[in-house]
Amino acid sequence: SLPGFQSNLAPEATVEVDDPEAQRSARFLTNGALEYDFEDEPERDGFRAKAGHLPLDVTLAFKAPRKSDRVILYGSFSDNDKCTPVEYDLQVRTQGQWKKVDSVNLPADGRMPVLEAVIKRITWYAKPWIFLHRFAPVEADAVRFHIVRTTWGQGIDKTIETRDIPPRVHLREVQIYGPE
Repeated sequence: SLPGFQSNLAPEATVEVDDPEAQRSARFLTNGALEYDFEDEPERDGFRAKAGHLPLDVTLAFKAPRKSDRVILYGSFSDNDKCTPVEYDLQVRTQGQWKKVDSVNLPADGRMPVLEAVIKRITWYAKPWIFLHRFAPVEADAVRFHIVRTTWGQGIDKTIETRDIPPRVHLREVQIYGPE
C-alpha cells in the first residue's frame, strides 16, 4: 500500500486479456508482488503476452461498479527480451460505455548510451516503467489498458534493435485506488 492511497481495489477484479498466452499469467497482475519475468522460474514468471500481439487489451473487471481516481501500472524494465509499454490508453467502463481517462505516448527517441563492461550499446533500460494515472473520480465496473506499442527489449524500436526481439507486453502489477 502507498501512503494516502487507501486500499488497492485491483485484487477484487477479474483480469481479462485478449491473448490466451497472456491470460494464463493474468493472475500475477493483482497479487501484490512485482514479479521479475524470469522464464526459468515459473513462480516469478510475471505477466507476458505473445510476441507481436499488439494492440493488446488488459481489462480489470469488477462484479459491481467501484469508484476510482488513480491507477498505477508497473510495466517491466526494458531488459534483454523484456518489453515495457510506451503507448497506451487507460479507459474505464461506465454504464456499458468505454471512456478514455488518460494515456501514455512516450517518444521513440528516448535512447540512452550505456557502457556495459567494454561494450557500448544503445538501450532504453533506464527509462520509465512505472506509470501513475490520476483522473477525476469515476464510478466504473472495469478498467482497461489498451496497449498499442512497447519497447523491443532494451531497444526503443526496431531501428536500433540488433537481436531481432519482437515487441510484446510484459507487466508486473496493476493497482487501482478510489478517492480518499
